[in-house]
Formats: sequence, C-alpha cells, structure tokens
Amino acid sequence: MLPDDYVCDNVMERFSQDAGHVNNNGIQLLEFCKQSGLRKVNGRVGNDMHIGKCTFVNSRGCSLIDYVLCKPEMFCNINEFEIDMPNILSDHCLVSCMFSLDTHNKIVENDDIYVESEKYIDFKYVWNNDYKTQFIEKLSSTDISHCLDALSNDILLCSTKQDVDDCLQSFQTIVDKVASPLFKKAVWKRTENDSNGSFQNNNIWYNNECCEKKDVFLNLLNRYRSDPNDVNRINMVQARSIYKNTLRKCRYNFDKEKTSKLVNARFKNARLYWNMLKETAGVKNTNIPLSSFEMYFKSINNPEDRFFKPDENVLNFIERYEHNEFKVMFAELNEHISFDEIYRAIKQFFIAGGNVFIPVLHKLFNRLFDIGYFPESWSEGYIIPLHKKGNVNNVDNYRGVTLLSCLGKLFTHILNNRLRNWAEEYNVYVEAQAGFRAHMSTIDNVFVLHGLINHMLNQGKQLYALFVDFSKAFDYVVRENLWYKLIKLGLRGETEEAEIGSEIEAETFSSVVTIQSHQLETVP
Repeated sequence: MLPDDYVCDNVMERFSQDAGHVNNNGIQLLEFCKQSGLRKVNGRVGNDMHIGKCTFVNSRGCSLIDYVLCKPEMFCNINEFEIDMPNILSDHCLVSCMFSLDTHNKIVENDDIYVESEKYIDFKYVWNNDYKTQFIEKLSSTDISHCLDALSNDILLCSTKQDVDDCLQSFQTIVDKVASPLFKKAVWKRTENDSNGSFQNNNIWYNNECCEKKDVFLNLLNRYRSDPNDVNRINMVQARSIYKNTLRKCRYNFDKEKTSKLVNARFKNARLYWNMLKETAGVKNTNIPLSSFEMYFKSINNPEDRFFKPDENVLNFIERYEHNEFKVMFAELNEHISFDEIYRAIKQFFIAGGNVFIPVLHKLFNRLFDIGYFPESWSEGYIIPLHKKGNVNNVDNYRGVTLLSCLGKLFTHILNNRLRNWAEEYNVYVEAQAGFRAHMSTIDNVFVLHGLINHMLNQGKQLYALFVDFSKAFDYVVRENLWYKLIKLGLRGETEEAEIGSEIEAETFSSVVTIQSHQLETVP
C-alpha cells in the first residue's frame, strides 16, 4: 500500500543484467523504496547507464544485489557511477558512486576553523649493536675530542640562557656527526598504493604457495573479463576460493608456530617473550584526524581549565618561595651535580660511550643547575598516542607518551635519583608505598594483602577491600599543588628551582602529535 503523501516519479527507465526472479528480499527493498521515496541508481546513470551490471559473482551464477539508493532529485548531482569487475577479495563487486554537492551556501557555525599543518618525519635514529664499537671509537677520535674540549670552554663562559641553548645545539651537532652515518634511517612513508592489491606481500606468512595460487586466479580472472561465459566464471570463482583457503592455511600454520615459540619463550627467554608480545600488538589503523588528538591532549592537561586552577593560598605560598622567604633545609639537595651522579645515570640509561661525555655534561648540567634554567628545546616532544582499550577510533581510549630529549631526560633522571635518595633517607615515603621505589614492587603489597586475608579468615571475620583505579591520574595532577607539598616537605634550593623551571617550560612550549611517522605541529 502506498503512503498518502506518495508522489509518482517521472519515468526513470532502469536496466539490469539480472534476469532472475525477485525474491523476498527484493520485494522488501522495493517496498522500502516506495515508502521512503528513494530510487535505485544502478542501471540509470554513469558508466552503468543502460547496462545494470551484476554486482555478485560466484560459482552458482551472477546477480544484482548491491544497490545505491537516493532521492530522484539527487540524480543530477551524481558525477560518476561504476560497477567494477570481479576482484580477488570478495564475491561482491566494488560499487563506486560520486556526488557533487553545492557548498556555496554552506553555513559555518564556528568561525574558529582549525587548519591542520601536517608533515612527515623524514628520518629517525635506530640503534644497532653491531656498530657499537665503531661508535665508541669515533667518539674517542682526536677530532671529536677537540670539539668537546672547545664546547667545555664555551659552557664555562655561558652567562645567558641563549648561550646555554647555543651550547646545547653545538653538543647535538657533535653527537649527530658521529651517530648519523651509523644509525640514521629513513622513515617508511605510507602511500595510496600501499593499500591497493598487494598488501599480502608484506606479510611474513605470505609464501611461494600463496603467490602461485594468486597467479592462477589472476589469469582466470583476466580470461573471465575477456569472455564472461559460465565456464570461465566457474573456473575463476573456484580459483579464488582455492587462493583464499591457501591464505587462511598459511596464516594459520604461521600463527600456530609463532604461538608455540611464544609459549616456550615465556619460561625460557623473558626478553624474547616480551619482544614477541610487542610485535604481536602491531600498529592499529584508525580514522582519527591528528587535529582530534591535538584537541584531546590539550583538554586533559590545559592550564587554563578551571580544574587545574590551584587555591589562592597555594599560589601565595609558591610566590613567597620564589621571593626566597624560605631557607634551604637540606644542604645535600643544593649541592652541585657530581661526576658519580652523572656516571650512575648514564649506566642506568645504557648509553654507549657515555664516559666520553661526562666532563662536558658535568659542566653543562651544573651551569643549568646554578642558573635554574630548563632549556626550551627539552620541553618540546613528540606525543605518541598508545591505544589502551575499547574502540580504536575514540580518542578517550588513548594514553599519550611523549618522546623528549634524551639529554633532558638524563638531566631530570639525575635530579630524580637525588630526590629518591632524599625521600628514603628522611622517610618521606609512607610505608605502604611500593611503586617508584628501589627494591620494592606490587608483590610486596600482594604479600601484605594475602597476609591480612589469612589473618581475618583465621579469626572468622570478613575483610573488606577497596580497589581504586583513577582514570588518567597523571594527566589530572594540579602541578602547583604538587610543588606546594614538596616545598612544605623541605624540598628547596637549586633542585626545586630546576624542577619548577622544567615544569614551567613544559607548559609554555608545544608538542607534536605523531602517528605512524606522520606528525602534526600543534599551536603553542
């Protein structure tokens, strides 16, 4: 039955190569078109006009079951409509339709339009242990030694922040001169052709048997395209099924072998086990634009947000500290950075040839320590969005990890080691804290909890436990409150100024959102 407001179309002749009868699904589709006013595009426009190609091809025959529906008044906006020939992926043929819409009268509700500034990362440094000896020999060469000695003298003459930045740039140039020939690698860039047709060749499990079956299928496919009779169609469909089954078999055998290797490595080779797990995770493809990641990471750590506004008494207390109203309580926190502190930090970072840099780093770090300056370049980094759980196309399900300057991380690591020793010596930590402490782990807390459970069970009583997991806890730390607490605990002097300086610089300068070697410059 037609609806009361049904308007009869103008005559729109449609062609179809499908000579079969209309089944129940087809009848329901026709009824839906009558009720909604939508019409079939197939066989009426584009390269399919007066043809109506079949969209489904298998061993039993051909049929037209994939349609594009639209309002009759939109037919004039269709620029292209085409049904491709059978393909290697599916029994269904690709149906492509392109519309041209009038955008001259488009209403823009928000005048603050964001324009992405995207560019590719051209190269990166990849450590290769085979070149370790050669790297250390080059660092120890006479040429590099003269450069480092000259840089040491320049650091001693630094009087401004710009002088320090210039010395950092010189240090980077020296290291780059040694490292680039050995470890600098071009970054592979994804192109449009990478996702068309030949993607199987990039898989490790894609072997010679897969190649042979694919060649057989392609030959029969070309034969069917040249002469689309029933015999060629059946042969083509059978070859496609054999090829797809071969792919499944090869992938299954590969996964089975790799799973067995993973299970064995779990108990025999921990490093291999975790490396294999990382490889298994792979890279997840998403449809999230980089601008969405930028807005997301800005929103969860936005100093202008009311959530991050500290109380007035906290700001007043920090201001008093900045005006030197509080005395230094722990002299050991105010001492110059020693050679031993740098050496231990380098060992923890596994820096090859680090001993060559120690004299220069000693002068550089103490110069930064004296003037309380955290270089701007150390506050710039690449934010790598790591998917944690749920829908990969939802930015809320990502955790950002920022890749920062290695030299800046070494400097802050030295300060962190000093703070940890101080906190342990003066019992700043509560006894229950196991995280971020040497020689302690969650196993300690598990042991305590297990003891409490056994004790309560022996007493015939119940134990109630509360487990709290704060969402994005680190992102929602109010920094001023953190400094307020540390200063109250006695953390004052050069160490505190260096730490606060690093935080201020980090809030001032922008980061770069990076996904699969594709980066987006963020606006400061």
